[in-house]
Amino acid sequence: MKTEKRYGLYADFRMPDKPFAPVIVNRFHADGDISLLGRIYQDYGNGDGILTYVSVDNHGEELFPRTEDWCAVESSFEKYAKTISQREEEINMIRAINNNQQQTINR
Repeated sequence: MKTEKRYGLYADFRMPDKPFAPVIVNRFHADGDISLLGRIYQDYGNGDGILTYVSVDNHGEELFPRTEDWCAVESSFEKYAKTISQREEEINMIRAINNNQQQTINR
């Protein structure tokens, strides 16, 4: 799916349609594509009324410490998505340099 990165953000949060369903977190790519970054589960604990957020990646592995602070979850995912985007840009730049060097050698 293609979309434009909005307002310099790297992550998009889709609130669940059903109660107790996870929040879906997508990542914006530089080319306009989006992909699944992870999920946020709401843990209501042992009936003590305290809501904690559990952030997981695509494999179900916990990414960040559990927290009661939604803003911390958003910030963590945004930083995570930005880091991935920066690494992809670096890899693409290295590939472009390698391709240019290879073309120069083949001439």
